[in-house]
Amino acid sequence: MNAIPPRLRTAAKKWFRQQESVECEKARRRREEAASRPAQLPGRVLDVDMQRDMYWLSALHQVEEKIQTTMCFREETLRRKFDASLVTVRKVFDTARNPQLAEDVHHKYADKYLLAEYMTNGHCASLLTTLRLLGVTDEHMKTMKQWSSDRTVTLRFSSRHKCTFLEKKTREVDSDKKDVVTGTGLGAAFSMSKKTVTTVTEYFWKFECGYELSAYKGNEPQEKIVIKQRDGASTKVKTTTDKSPQVEAREYPNIDVELTWLLRQVNAANGQVSFSIDRSHKKCLTPLRNEASEKAMAFSQNASQWSRRVAAQLQVFFNVVQDNKLDMGSLQTPGNPFLPFAPLLEEGRKGAEQSQPKQRRVEATQTDSMVEYKKQHEGDVPAVLGGADLEALLQEEERQIVERLETMAKAFPASGGEGLITQDEARLTILLHSATSTLNGYSECMDYLEVMLRKQLVAAIGKEITASDFAAYMQFHNRKMFKEEYAPKPLCLAVRRPNHYPEGTVSF
Repeated sequence: MNAIPPRLRTAAKKWFRQQESVECEKARRRREEAASRPAQLPGRVLDVDMQRDMYWLSALHQVEEKIQTTMCFREETLRRKFDASLVTVRKVFDTARNPQLAEDVHHKYADKYLLAEYMTNGHCASLLTTLRLLGVTDEHMKTMKQWSSDRTVTLRFSSRHKCTFLEKKTREVDSDKKDVVTGTGLGAAFSMSKKTVTTVTEYFWKFECGYELSAYKGNEPQEKIVIKQRDGASTKVKTTTDKSPQVEAREYPNIDVELTWLLRQVNAANGQVSFSIDRSHKKCLTPLRNEASEKAMAFSQNASQWSRRVAAQLQVFFNVVQDNKLDMGSLQTPGNPFLPFAPLLEEGRKGAEQSQPKQRRVEATQTDSMVEYKKQHEGDVPAVLGGADLEALLQEEERQIVERLETMAKAFPASGGEGLITQDEARLTILLHSATSTLNGYSECMDYLEVMLRKQLVAAIGKEITASDFAAYMQFHNRKMFKEEYAPKPLCLAVRRPNHYPEGTVSF
C-alpha cells in the first residue's frame, strides 16, 4: 500500500484501526463463551489467533479492492481535467508542438522528478499571481520575504458583524380575493362587494460587516501588513417578528494559514520561484515521497483549507442579503479550470520552447534532478516542458482570471459603496475559488504522478503482488530446502480420547 496516494492510505489505516477494535471485542467474547461451554461435539475448532489472521487477510483483500476501485474512478476524473487543460495548452503553443499527458509519452525515470519540480514551480508561481491580484504589492512581498528568513509568516483573514434595530412599520395588505353579492330590492338591482384587509407589522434591521486580510510575522499580529480591508458594508434586513435575525455583534474566529514555505521558494534577488528535490537524500523514495514534495503537499492542503473557509465566511455574509438579484453563480470556478502546470511531457522535444519571455516567474536553474539527468543521459533532452513554456501557460492562466474579473465588474456594484456585495467582495470570492482550484489541482497532479509510477511498476512486474502471493512464494521456496521424502508435512492433529469423537484440532 506504500504506492497508494497518501490520503487514501490514511483512510485505509483509519478503517483498519476501527475494524481492529471491533474484532478484538469479538475475539474476547468468543473466548468467554468457549470457557463457559461444556465439551464440544465433533467438529473443527480454529484457534482464535488463527481466526484473526484469516480475518485480516480477508480484510486486506477487501481494502485493496476498494482502493483500486477508488483509484480507477479518480484516475478517470483526473484525466478529464487534464484533457481540458491540454486543449488550452495546444492553443497557446505552436501547431508543431505535441505535448501529451505523461503516461502517454515514453520517458525516463529522471523525467518524473523533473516533472514534479516543474509542477511545483508552476503551482508556486500561480499562487504568487493570485496573491498579487488580491492586493499584495512588491513592497509587501519584499517585507514578507525578509520575515520568512528567520520567522514564520502568517496570512490572516478576520471578520466581524453588527446587527442593529432600525424601525417598526405597519401596513395594510388587501386580499387578492373579492366577494361580490348581487340582488334586487325596492324594485332596483344592486351589487355589493367585500374584501379582506390584513395588517402586517414589519421590523427593519441594519446588518453591517467588516473584514481584513493581513500578514504578520511570528507571534506578532500587531505588527501586520494590511493587504485588503473593508468596514461599513451594510444591508437592510426585514423580519416579521421583533427578534433580531443575527446576534447583535460578533467577532468571528481568525482564519490563518502559514505562508513560510511558499515565501522560501522565492529567490529574494529576482523574485523568481526555485523549487528542487534532493535526490541524494536518504529519505527520497519517489517524486512524491520525499521531504521537499511532502512539505509542498502539506502547504497545498493547508492553503486549500484556508481559501475554502474564507470563501465560506464571505458566503455567510452574502446569504444575509434579501432579494439578491446579482449573479452570484458567476463567481464560482468553472468545472474543469485550466492548470498551467498539468503533468504534460513532449516526446522528442529537442529543446523546442515558446519564444523567450521578457520576464520569468520561475528561475531557470540547474536543479539536482537536471544535473542527475544530464549525468546519466548525456546528449539527451528531457521530455519535460521548458521554463519559457511554463511562463507562457502562466500568462494564459492570468489572462483568463483577469478576463473573469473584468466581466464581473460589469455586473456588480462599484467598490466604495455601502452595499454588502460590491466588486471588492466579488473579486475576493473569484480569487479564493481560483486559488482553491489551483491548490487542489496541484495535489491531484502529484497524486497522478505517483499513481502513474505505480501502474508502470505493476506493468513491469506483470501482476499486482498481494499478501497471498508473498505467502505462496515463501511456501514454494521453502519446499526446495528438503527432498520430497523428507519435507515436513502440514500438521493437523485430532485431539481425541478413547471411544470418543475428536474434541478439537491442533494445527500449524
